[in-house]
Amino acid sequence: MIRAGTLRDHVRIDRPTKAKGRTGQTVPGWEEVGWDYAEVRDVGGREIELVSQRAPRATVIVRLRWRDDLDTAMSVYDDGSGRRLNIEAITDPDGRRVETKLFCSEAA
Repeated sequence: MIRAGTLRDHVRIDRPTKAKGRTGQTVPGWEEVGWDYAEVRDVGGREIELVSQRAPRATVIVRLRWRDDLDTAMSVYDDGSGRRLNIEAITDPDGRRVETKLFCSEAA
């Protein structure tokens, strides 16, 4: 169960798209999947070792209510910090479909 008040960050989930530019070239972009409240936190200390076993490049963990429409091609935009985070791995920590935990890396 997710405790009340822990999901304080407003995030947008995006999927990659390709559109045609003015001259006909393919231009990569992002299409909004939806907004959600989440807990976004940087990985630190001993937790780095545990996270690196699942997703070696992950430096940020995003916790949100259960979603089954996510995949690792998508990204998370943290509205508060303005960071775009690439999803490296997706887990259901307790297997009960209550929460989703995303292991992410910062996009360049």
